[in-house]
Amino acid sequence: MNRGVFAENKKCSSRIAVACKYEAGMALRGWEVSSIRASSASLLCATLRFAAGRPVLDGVCIPPRPTCARCPRSARPIPLLLHKAETISMEVCLRRKGYAAMPAAFYDKSGYIKCLILVGRRIGVRHTATSAQRSARCAGQVYD
Repeated sequence: MNRGVFAENKKCSSRIAVACKYEAGMALRGWEVSSIRASSASLLCATLRFAAGRPVLDGVCIPPRPTCARCPRSARPIPLLLHKAETISMEVCLRRKGYAAMPAAFYDKSGYIKCLILVGRRIGVRHTATSAQRSARCAGQVYD
């Protein structure tokens, strides 16, 4: 089993406390596959959202290969291929307050390009206090 990593988002593990990991296939076009295999994809601005009940990757930067004659758009939304039960459990988890999903890596598994999705609680999420609570805290009084 070959697990060559083509693209990696190293910041995602520091942004969320991982609760679940999902391995998803992707619906890619031919030129996108060759560009990802050449390790030219970037996951830094990538986000995951649900469109019509299906998970979709947005913001994945896949620059076209110089040998590609027709590459229409490099920033199209990429549909993820998951089982229905995995899709439902991911969507339920993301509806919780403070939870997020981020693509962590693109890698090769048995000749297919897979995407590793990390789901967890955002690190550094702050609950906004009202101005009265902030001023009371500064004065030494604490209200709950």
